[in-house]
Amino acid sequence: MRLLTCVISYNRYHFLRNTVDSFREFFRFGDLAVIDNGSDEHPLVAYLEELEGHGIRVERQKGLHSRRSLDPVSAAGGVEAQVDASLASDRPGFVSAAKKALEIGLASGYDYVQILPDDIQFVWHDSDILDKISHVFSVESDVTVLNPSFFGRQYLALANVEYRTESRTFRHKWLPMTDCGIVPASRIAEHGFRFIDTPGNREYWGSRGYRSYFLAEPIAAYVPWPPVVRAGLRTGFYRAPPNKYYLKPLDQGRIRQLANPSSESLPFEEDYCMPWNWAALRPYGLTSMDYADFVHGVAACWRRRDWQIPHWGFSGFPKFFVPNPIVAAPALAWSAAWQVGNRAARKLLGSGRR
Repeated sequence: MRLLTCVISYNRYHFLRNTVDSFREFFRFGDLAVIDNGSDEHPLVAYLEELEGHGIRVERQKGLHSRRSLDPVSAAGGVEAQVDASLASDRPGFVSAAKKALEIGLASGYDYVQILPDDIQFVWHDSDILDKISHVFSVESDVTVLNPSFFGRQYLALANVEYRTESRTFRHKWLPMTDCGIVPASRIAEHGFRFIDTPGNREYWGSRGYRSYFLAEPIAAYVPWPPVVRAGLRTGFYRAPPNKYYLKPLDQGRIRQLANPSSESLPFEEDYCMPWNWAALRPYGLTSMDYADFVHGVAACWRRRDWQIPHWGFSGFPKFFVPNPIVAAPALAWSAAWQVGNRAARKLLGSGRR
């Protein structure tokens, strides 16, 4: 099988380098291309030229960012989204970049195209991954996209997916498409470009019975709290990784944990992937980590009876904290008060029924 991996770059030098380096060390299969969304930050522009010098294809999308970079060295305030309103307003140019990636894959005769944002990191090497990918698409006829990443605890419940024993995957019961993952080129050729936020996309795939699938033994993870554009404003954190990678690669013990997937548990990123040499508040946030966003994430877990208590997770000696403990304190206090109040209410209601 021929596989093309396309990484979509967002003016975030360290994040792109993190994704590309981890691809070279842990994935190693197929070809690599970078779709750049109008980056103008000097280290990243130089890095793109370096990649081209090593034979990696780089496609540059123009006019998708203002000149104010997501890197705070050159950023002042927000980042303006100069894109068509029908595209993803909170991720300038992602849809057009994904479309470009699929066009390259189809024109070049690839069987599969893997589309990744630049805040994804491969965390271990699975020597059988190509066979696994091919097997999933051969035994599951309704796959639109196969996601290789760990689940985020606040975003997915066990009740929303079903474990497929033959393909060793989790099939989402109602979600027909996700915004990144491995896409079969033949399906795109048959149905045309219909990916993520394309208008009417979910209705199109969903009405035809297609669903998103997730590897039960995921090989990649999101870097927590990346800088992103939300409604034209920059949110999230930008910093160089304290070690070679943002996330510590999985050791053999964690890899063995993944080797026996079941229908009873999901491979959550918070359980397997740890930021290297820094501290993180769990559950992880994928973008901003303000009070409202964090409480919303914890509440989502609690609604599914996944009783997550916010706590600091450490890996080695922390060089810095994310988020600032002062910023996190209201969320911790509010979450604790909510849990105490919820238990008290349940106890009161329970006694009232007697």
